[in-house]
Amino acid sequence: MGADTPFANCFLGGQKMKLYDVRDAAQMLAVSPWTVRAYIREGKLCPIQMGRLIRLDEQELERFVVSAKVVREVEPIAE
Repeated sequence: MGADTPFANCFLGGQKMKLYDVRDAAQMLAVSPWTVRAYIREGKLCPIQMGRLIRLDEQELERFVVSAKVVREVEPIAE
């Protein structure tokens, strides 16, 4: 499975959800699968768990990326 190919397309409340496994989510976030699992343990990512299978939906990954953005103050250029 590549990062562009979701594990599954599911329907929840009539809306289609793209689900990714830990490996694909790690590839999308440019981190290791162990790091994704750590984020899940720390509560930074909220997975969908189906038995022993762990999946992350696309909206959760987007939420994580937006919340992880760091905005730095930029000093104005002195003239």
